[in-house]
Amino acid sequence: MDELELDFWFVAAATRRTIHQYQLALDAVVLRSDGISASSLLARLNAELAHYQAQIDRREHKLAAADQHALRTLTAALRVRGTELAQMAAPVAWCQSELTPEPSSAQLDFAQEAASALVKLPCEIIAVPNADIGYATPVPIKHWQAPLPRGGLEPVVVFVPPLELRATTMLPLLVHEVGHTAVAANRLLTKVRDASGEEWSSAVEEAATATEAQTGTARAAALVQCDDTLQRWVVELLCDALATAYCGPAYLFAFAGAVLPHSIDAPSWTHPPPSERLGAMLGLLRGIGCDPRHTYSSSPLAGWLTYVENASLKLNESTERLLRHCTQIRPRIHATALDHLAHENFTPPTPAPHVTELLERRIVVAADPDGKRPIERRLIIDAAWRLIFTSTTWGGASPEAILRSSDDIEYQEILDRSIDLSYLVERWNEVTPAT
Repeated sequence: MDELELDFWFVAAATRRTIHQYQLALDAVVLRSDGISASSLLARLNAELAHYQAQIDRREHKLAAADQHALRTLTAALRVRGTELAQMAAPVAWCQSELTPEPSSAQLDFAQEAASALVKLPCEIIAVPNADIGYATPVPIKHWQAPLPRGGLEPVVVFVPPLELRATTMLPLLVHEVGHTAVAANRLLTKVRDASGEEWSSAVEEAATATEAQTGTARAAALVQCDDTLQRWVVELLCDALATAYCGPAYLFAFAGAVLPHSIDAPSWTHPPPSERLGAMLGLLRGIGCDPRHTYSSSPLAGWLTYVENASLKLNESTERLLRHCTQIRPRIHATALDHLAHENFTPPTPAPHVTELLERRIVVAADPDGKRPIERRLIIDAAWRLIFTSTTWGGASPEAILRSSDDIEYQEILDRSIDLSYLVERWNEVTPAT
């Protein structure tokens, strides 16, 4: 797969996913007055359309005529969908059972188990579906620095896009959000910064100098701004490292499905460029011996991951200096995450044959063949991703399979039930005497 084809996939797959999401919205409308109006839904659609049209405009000079036609056909489909929504005069609601599901017990248990491994302090996961915020978490840093009185549980609030609650293969994204609390509660950013020594200060000073020259910002303000950005970026990279070390390649695939269709190379003041984040994940996975590019070598998936990792970035001098420092301290970030997780790190073994066979037949799998030992939840998710990339059902080892599989509701529900039953088997074993 060459760069042109990869670039085309990036825009086309993202646009198809948007069409699918708004198709769900349109089909699941109910006659109630307590939800989102058609005009609000249309505004969201138009914003998405503008985003993807900009992607197309930036790339179409490189595309063949047939590819340009295909892209314009996809955007035309978005406009048709927008017209249908605009014609609805009465306010309508998201269908609660379809578009705003509540987190399942399997999802909450998985996040809670991850919190126990990452946070290492008494806490309780509270997952909140929110279509506007996306994946996010508020972290009360100061409150976490004091011991909780009388063994109380600290709430860890995680916001989740409602549509993603359908996708069990996206569960590793919750681990990243839990990672924010782990970083704050265990002062992991301080450990990385202290280990960086003068390199951190030098990076901030060089970036601040560039900011002064570019924007005329006062020196003191530029230093604060650049230091704040670097801290936020390193926190995100730490959370990525924790989620990757805890979930294995499954986190990288979930990240690719949730983030990369929207942006490859755009940094913000809170997040480094997605290409840098993916490159860091690949580096960590390579270090622990499970780089997916080796597992699926010579596939479109492997080529696409390499393409994204090496994507050329158009950054100003200040941002480029901060990003260069993030790349330089990757080993420290990875070592900090791996040391923190210790025995909770996950290097996925080859799944037992019966796991893959049952999932392929869409049968719930939660225990070993004799039913006595539960299958590790992370192994279920890893086996699910392996099946996605080895089966022809979703297109084989290709980036498009990431999106197609997340929209396969039946398959995702089988995974959810498998994880839920695995926890039930484990709890049954805890209260039942061994025979």
